[in-house]
Amino acid sequence: MLAMSVIIFSSCKEKEVFIYPYNYNPVFTWGYAEFYGPYYENRNNPNQVVTLNIFSDSLEIDSTSTLKGIGQYLYLEDVFMNPTDTLMPEGTYTISNTGNAFTIYPGKQIEENGTKYDVGAYIYFIEKNNAYTVRKFISSGNMKVSYANNKTIINFNFQMIDSVKQRNIYIKDTIEIKGKFEDEIPYFDLSRNPQSVKRNKIKSSAFSYRF
Repeated sequence: MLAMSVIIFSSCKEKEVFIYPYNYNPVFTWGYAEFYGPYYENRNNPNQVVTLNIFSDSLEIDSTSTLKGIGQYLYLEDVFMNPTDTLMPEGTYTISNTGNAFTIYPGKQIEENGTKYDVGAYIYFIEKNNAYTVRKFISSGNMKVSYANNKTIINFNFQMIDSVKQRNIYIKDTIEIKGKFEDEIPYFDLSRNPQSVKRNKIKSSAFSYRF
């Protein structure tokens, strides 16, 4: 009877699921903004567009525009502002696909002519072990922008739809990521002919590892 009890207990025991400990509350220490002007004017959207690139302090960009190091890289491709704005005004920016002022386009992957592209808002977790380096799309949430002493202060509160593998089944889960940035943000003006400008996305060999 004892042996039978042990067998039954073992067969019912849950397998332990390994969850990699990503840093979901990073401190961002540097970054820059690219001003594209009315980038979607040809789609009847006159709002100005800024792209934000925000990094943790252990990351750097070398002379070939390649990202080096480990840490977190936040990329917000489409931050929408009013038609009269050239710098991000103070306020709360919400993840939304409306294209309205004070919104940020959500992250997703699209496919054109057989090629896949990442667009919108997403974050890279660049890990020491490249097997765990990953890009995660931001699906909801907001960021709050304010200014003090010539510094830009940004508090991020985003959510991501993530997949956790359990018993060979991927279970969808919502993960919250919070972070803060407080420093000057240089702006690069790329608005002269925005529709003909190709977005300057940073290169990194680690980015080939995606879950």
